[in-house]
Amino acid sequence: MNDNKIIEEKINLLQAWATDNSISMKDLVNIITMIKNGSRGARKPTDPLQFPDFYYPDKEAKSWHNSKDYKWVSLLESGFNEIKNEAQSIFNEQFMESHPQNNELAENGTWNTFFFYKNGIKYEENFLNCPKTGEIIESIPGTSQAGRVYFSAMSPGINVKPHCGPHNFKLRCHLGLVTDPLAIIRVGDEIRTWETGKCIIFDDSFEHEVWNRSKITRIVLIVDVWNPVLTDEEIKALVYLGVPTA
Repeated sequence: MNDNKIIEEKINLLQAWATDNSISMKDLVNIITMIKNGSRGARKPTDPLQFPDFYYPDKEAKSWHNSKDYKWVSLLESGFNEIKNEAQSIFNEQFMESHPQNNELAENGTWNTFFFYKNGIKYEENFLNCPKTGEIIESIPGTSQAGRVYFSAMSPGINVKPHCGPHNFKLRCHLGLVTDPLAIIRVGDEIRTWETGKCIIFDDSFEHEVWNRSKITRIVLIVDVWNPVLTDEEIKALVYLGVPTA
């Protein structure tokens, strides 16, 4: 089946779904544009380092977001001690597993994870093992569907190579649990570090990479939420279409 046929079928499915749910196709024009175009196409010199496979038109997109703009951040930061204790226990008991892209992206180290949500799938046993972390995750809107939620541990010396997330429908939040000033992240053209007990928020559809030049394993809690540029109708449409949410 050629690409044009797949695009036509997706738009027809969306049309039928919108009719059944009394949603105007005019309210889904950006979703239709994304289906038709996929990625942003060839990069122009003036384009930012933002090239996901699925690009939702967003002229106001930015690589870094201010955590103070999101009320739910306080839930993560106020629960830091309990979240850290649960993450440390999971790490010490060696319950983490290799990140799905470890072999593809990680150099000179190991990237391990412990998932709570992964592309709409809930890891029930992991919630039971980390009850406080699970409680906080469930209190944040969008975490069950927007992408992934997991503990992320990166060993000393690691470099996670430059890459873009698959789409710009979500924002990614990192809560620093165990870190060091020599563990750093670049998103777009700006490099930052993690602060223990604090959140950083970025759009991972922008090119990003990580280095851990310290002597300790860097551990963060990663929480994906829907990009606030989306409307409720658009979120429902994306969930219905089952677009990749890695």
